[in-house]
Amino acid sequence: MSGRYQLRTIKFTSGERFPLLIERASGKPLFDPTVFLSSQMRSAGLATATMTQAARAIMAGLQILEYQGIDLTSRLREGRMLELGEITELTEKMYLPQEQIDALTPATSTVRDDSKVISIKRSQKRSAKTPNSKLVHRGTAGIRMIYFRDYLSWLTKRYILSLTINSSLTERLLLIQENFRDTICERIPKDRGRSTQNAREGLSEEVVQRALEVIDQSSPENPWKNKHARARNELIFRLLHNLGIRRSEALILEVADFNFRLNEVLIARRPDDPTETRLDAPNAKTRDRLLTLSNELANMVRNYITKVRSQIPGAKKHGKLLVATGTGSPLTKSAMNKIFVELRTRVPDLPEELHPHIMRHTWNDDFSKLMQEKKVPAADELRMRIQQMGWSDNSKAAATYLQRFTREEANKASLEMQAKSFAKKDKNENFDH
Repeated sequence: MSGRYQLRTIKFTSGERFPLLIERASGKPLFDPTVFLSSQMRSAGLATATMTQAARAIMAGLQILEYQGIDLTSRLREGRMLELGEITELTEKMYLPQEQIDALTPATSTVRDDSKVISIKRSQKRSAKTPNSKLVHRGTAGIRMIYFRDYLSWLTKRYILSLTINSSLTERLLLIQENFRDTICERIPKDRGRSTQNAREGLSEEVVQRALEVIDQSSPENPWKNKHARARNELIFRLLHNLGIRRSEALILEVADFNFRLNEVLIARRPDDPTETRLDAPNAKTRDRLLTLSNELANMVRNYITKVRSQIPGAKKHGKLLVATGTGSPLTKSAMNKIFVELRTRVPDLPEELHPHIMRHTWNDDFSKLMQEKKVPAADELRMRIQQMGWSDNSKAAATYLQRFTREEANKASLEMQAKSFAKKDKNENFDH
């Protein structure tokens, strides 16, 4: 079932993207969320991806409030916000997948003219059923809570500023707003970064080799029949695996970024590119950097450009490297995700975690092993890793990608210590005899 709201991204003539939260029935943007995103986030220079994440959180929160039968505007006029039980239910439902949150609020619900937070009958709330399903990650739920907390706090402060000076409601609402923030904060998962049991790690060497076998253009197991799709998809896998670049960085690569004389490629940041036609525009999150290509990878890129991509008429209209097979338009983020889904689906022995970003983790695992083999000092290894990944000098991201290697090395050291301990025990027992 479709929810009452949907998220759309508009493109300004400057190339800037801006997310809008739309009410499906009227097709109009919601006023308050639009003002919040514009005045509190866009004015602060935050990235489109960050604003989109906030918009999704606000959409989820509004749907949950609707399901609870809460009209926040009326509550504020009465000098109150959410009760403790309502906050508890709100934060609990933030763990639901978006499709289940959508199911809480039918698209045909009655809407007031102001199109703000909508109230529905509590009888509908009590009769609504949500199917059981896997909950979203704690980190995802936490981010939803943080953005929706900030949105409701901003909404309350804006209402307070509209009151007359020395209004009896002002002090009361300020106190309630602070208590509301504290109550939400208490329910935001505090250990999102502490648990490492399910932390994302790279693929094993066996899985990588299996994927390379299948995705090879000449492989009879290759899931794609089209020549262009085969060549492009193998190139995508190789770029992600060999360079450790992000999905978005691969998608914004241009033919002109490759220097085949020096076997180099520029990973460039192109925020708000006016020539970018994709609404959900990919962009490099990290620094610009030049990466070196092996002869084999450089030749694969060159062959794709000159012998395969050149045969797609629509590809001549722009400079993006990776294009859609039919139209020649720049490949989208969803299209790249679909490639990995199809690969996993058609080759059942490939794991569920095989997706674009896992290749970045895999590159870092392989890099750690190589640095150990070459006995590279830790400080030099860190500098090289930061350069290759495009992180800032004070970034702590390296720790995220070192988890598997660190654990394996720690386990090896632990086993060696245990072996020595038992060796001493055996030696002492033999001496006693």
